[in-house]
Amino acid sequence: MNGHAAAAATPAAVQRPDVVPESRVFNRDLSWLEFNRRVLLLATEPSRPLLERVKFLSIYSGNLDEFVMKRVGWLLHRLDLNVQPTEHEPWPTASLLETVRRVVAEQQRLQTSIYLDAVQPALAAAGIHLLGYPQLTPEERVSVDRWFAREVFPVLTPLAVDPGHRFPFISNQSENIGVLVTEADYAEPLFARVKVPEMSPQWVRVPEGKGEAPTVSKVGGAGGRFVHLHDIIRNNLDDLFPGMKIVEVAPLPGSEECGGRGRRRGRQPARAGRRRS
Repeated sequence: MNGHAAAAATPAAVQRPDVVPESRVFNRDLSWLEFNRRVLLLATEPSRPLLERVKFLSIYSGNLDEFVMKRVGWLLHRLDLNVQPTEHEPWPTASLLETVRRVVAEQQRLQTSIYLDAVQPALAAAGIHLLGYPQLTPEERVSVDRWFAREVFPVLTPLAVDPGHRFPFISNQSENIGVLVTEADYAEPLFARVKVPEMSPQWVRVPEGKGEAPTVSKVGGAGGRFVHLHDIIRNNLDDLFPGMKIVEVAPLPGSEECGGRGRRRGRQPARAGRRRS
């Protein structure tokens, strides 16, 4: 067992309300999060093929997305209804939600550590370099920016939010970028949402030779230098907002609750006349 596995195999720092001497049952949601922790730990095993370890990081994230949509949505629904503890679920809903939040935050810190300290260096040693846009050389940036202008820019549609435009509908499990911009005749910053195109895969291979064009490509195979589509768009936002000053940029993932609470809110976009994208 390596350092990450040894550290993660120790009891979690978050105190679970269902793991106390007087408990007769374990909570299903907190127990499921511990199952997903074991999925995450599979990425720490050096005996596994490298890309399989990367896949387990992705599986952990996919599992967590589904958990938040279904189980956290249901817990929020129970909180709205003021459901009281029972003999088989003797924990206040608010306490469970707070514990879920703490456990998820602790696991995501662990996931980040596993990727940055173990998986990413191993990928680089195998010739697979996952780079941020600032890590590209000036020549590579020029090539990537040209590819963006030709292949991506024409399909991007920023949606602004102001007194004349309601907040846009954000489709489930979509990747978006939130942008605050200012313009000369409007002192207050305006919020806009940019949806990242649903290309698969999302990694763009940076060309190695002069005259070659970037390509959307699966990570692996013969290796190479890759930059994420989200990062390329984020660093070319000036083209989308000409004449405006970009104040702040942040990722804006979309996850829709699947429980009763989510269904009740699901009618709101249509009723309010919100734009879909």
